[in-house]
Amino acid sequence: MIDRQEHDRLKALVDFDILDTAPEPLFDSLVELAAAAFDAPIAAISLISADQHWFKASFGLEIAAIERDLAFRATADQGDKVVVVPDAGLDPRFAANPLVTGPPYIRFFAGAPLISPQGHRLGTLCVVDTVPRDTFSDVQAARLKALATGVMQALLMRADAHARSRAEAVAAERQALLIQAEQMAGVGTWFLDVATNQTTWSDEVYRIHGLDPSGESPDLVEALACYRPDDAALVADCVSRAVATGEDFDIQARLVRPDGHERDVLVRASCRFDVNGVVTGLFGAFQDVTALRLADTALRASEARSRHLLDNAPDLIIRLNDRGVVIDVSPACRTYGYAPHEIIGLQTVSFVHPDDLAVAIAAREDSFVGEGPNYDLVREYRLRNKDGSYRWVQGSPTVLRDTEGAVREVITILRDISQRKEAELALAESEARLRYLLDNSTDMIIRTGVDGSTLEVSPGCRQFGYEPEEIMAASQASFIHPDDLERALAARADNFGDHGPDRAIVREYRFLTKSGAYRWIQGNPTAIRAKDGSVSQVVSAFRDVTLKKEAEFALAEKEAHYRLLAENARDIITCYDAAGHATYVSPAVTAILGYQPEELIGTKPWVLLHPDDVKPTMAHVSAYVAAGPGAASARYEYRAFRKDGTMVWLEASAKAIFEAGTDRLIELQDAVRDVSAR
Repeated sequence: MIDRQEHDRLKALVDFDILDTAPEPLFDSLVELAAAAFDAPIAAISLISADQHWFKASFGLEIAAIERDLAFRATADQGDKVVVVPDAGLDPRFAANPLVTGPPYIRFFAGAPLISPQGHRLGTLCVVDTVPRDTFSDVQAARLKALATGVMQALLMRADAHARSRAEAVAAERQALLIQAEQMAGVGTWFLDVATNQTTWSDEVYRIHGLDPSGESPDLVEALACYRPDDAALVADCVSRAVATGEDFDIQARLVRPDGHERDVLVRASCRFDVNGVVTGLFGAFQDVTALRLADTALRASEARSRHLLDNAPDLIIRLNDRGVVIDVSPACRTYGYAPHEIIGLQTVSFVHPDDLAVAIAAREDSFVGEGPNYDLVREYRLRNKDGSYRWVQGSPTVLRDTEGAVREVITILRDISQRKEAELALAESEARLRYLLDNSTDMIIRTGVDGSTLEVSPGCRQFGYEPEEIMAASQASFIHPDDLERALAARADNFGDHGPDRAIVREYRFLTKSGAYRWIQGNPTAIRAKDGSVSQVVSAFRDVTLKKEAEFALAEKEAHYRLLAENARDIITCYDAAGHATYVSPAVTAILGYQPEELIGTKPWVLLHPDDVKPTMAHVSAYVAAGPGAASARYEYRAFRKDGTMVWLEASAKAIFEAGTDRLIELQDAVRDVSAR
């Protein structure tokens, strides 16, 4: 049975994630250096697992590992010393070892242990000769031990590099999911560097502005130019005031996209400060609220306010005597509400939150025993303010000793980390909300690799009858209707282009459900980029739009029927938009007025009217529209000029089309006939 010490050692080795990995040039170079330094035909870096010595790198040795029972185990109880075996053939411990009696015919052996920072013996750097050696000096032993230390540092650097790579991968995935959530919520984030006036926008902020995210980030002047002039002045004033006073702001403004469309936006900002309390940047959220039509200004104000950043105070410095009593404290204690004399003479643990007392006592005892503070020890706890509230601090102690090595004084720097703790809690809550969103969203969310493989599928796929693993096990193309496959594959190729998904591409396809029927889905992709900027993954939210598509098909059919009737009617059929411009004129206009239909597209209805009939006709139509939905069709007569200048009497019958559930005019349809004969 493995004892606790061996269990901890094996766990530490596993944490390095190096066993059974491929050769690496750095470790190969180190064993070659060891062999050259000691003029040895064989050198190796061995790591001791539960059942074998595995060679991470070797020189002059053809085997990859040996059973643990066959290894030179005389080093087991030698601490950090270099073990030397001058002649294994004469050493009764090893004379019968197969590695001595057979290949590689070991005679001389010298090994220095690989010891982790926690004191675990992970393995050995050894040099081996096939002939005995009479001596191995202390200088040589020290040199081998130094090389072993270098190997251990290489292992630590490798572990750190792998940990960073894993963390970066997790961060990239998390960022992609946050971008997805950003798009689903219609909220983007932004930052302004006060020193350079340069902004940084998330993709959603670019989308709200109607700009391409692949372009250069605008500076403050360019960003303000996107707003209506009066609102630009408001935003600029808020920015200036925030930089000068450190005050957050939350405003609603109107910006104008390059295509001329206006968007109502909420701009929320908080200030970033340096250690001297000077504002160095502004950051916040940016939300398109055009579709929300917010009418309650109080609600908008409460949603827009952000918390003030409080971590601007200098660190709190406390001097403790050898009994742990405060003998001096910096003036920064006033930020906690105390005067220095109210703290001097007390022990710091008397200010610690009861739930954190064990952590604080352990940290204090660690500072006063041993060779010095263990910086791996958690030194985070809550300190009580004078008003009874608490704030999180992180301690960093320095021990001062007398000439005999006894602790004379401990100087502790306590840094306020309340904001960081709150951020960690907020992040945890955000991740929980995001995971809940993914697990409970009615949309089907799919993460796709650059090779087209399906990496993840949300439970939203169950609306189509599938479990996530069923979709992951099959090609995505197998679910697309054959008639839509070419478009779907083209859209997927576009997703992984240099600029990421082109949102101008319509991503609507028929998706095969498990029952064998097809449902229309609409894709909304987001690119995840690698360090080199290339798209490495795409996260897409697919929404069932079958009802919408069926409605579109039905509408198209009705419009085709209406157009067929209009094209063959003897009366002039005209459609006007809400601004009064003609959008459709039937062919009958040629026979009655002498114009081709396209000559009148975009014109106002009164351009052909007799001057005396313009105002009465406009008043008649305005009154009819003002009556709103449900009013009877308006019928009126007026004189109009034909293209040849002659005048005819016309009778018009108008029909107003309003937005469902509102009195907002969408279109005015007019049927006009020649009544001159009357």
